[in-house]
Amino acid sequence: MEKSSEHPKILQISSTFHYGVDGSDLGGAAPVASQPGGSHGFVGFRSQRQYANSKLAQILHARSLQKQHKTITAVSICPAWVGTQMVSGQGTLVHSLFTKVAFPVNGYGLSSILHALFDDDDSSNNNNNNNHDFYVNADLGISFLVDNLPSWTYSLLPIRDVAVFLFAMTLLGFQRLFLVKTARSSSRASYNEQLQDELYEWSKTAVAEWL
Repeated sequence: MEKSSEHPKILQISSTFHYGVDGSDLGGAAPVASQPGGSHGFVGFRSQRQYANSKLAQILHARSLQKQHKTITAVSICPAWVGTQMVSGQGTLVHSLFTKVAFPVNGYGLSSILHALFDDDDSSNNNNNNNHDFYVNADLGISFLVDNLPSWTYSLLPIRDVAVFLFAMTLLGFQRLFLVKTARSSSRASYNEQLQDELYEWSKTAVAEWL
């Protein structure tokens, strides 16, 4: 059945890696939102946190769009590890091994994207109760463990950073054993409405000169 143009759907590629941050240092050295507590990353994990923050920001922004524009559905997608050119700069051997383990870019790597595109489940279209708007290709089912670590494991020690890195590497090695096609909840920080609103307002200011 053809979708009505009066209710468009926005899809964006995010990542389960967003569990690596808690929203407290969104924006790096110049935070765009006021959630306190972040340390902006320890040596060796700063780039990891930057990536995770960008993926958290995508989900926050998608939910802000839905609140501001009631006629759209905005969803986020984690295709897991897909054999793109992401690691091409690490050398031919690394890239070759990566593409053998990762999902093929023209195969199962598209699964969560297509599922999100054609899913008409009311739970993902209801702007007032959007608890399952995060689509995944593979899921180990242990991300909630990272999400429930105390705040000091992020602000005082890089324990959360290590946990998420190990989770990501485990998923890379075993994702083909944990295939799913589902929409589920994302991290607790991604449902923080204050963060959503502050990021939305900041983003409007950031792009104002090009509008």
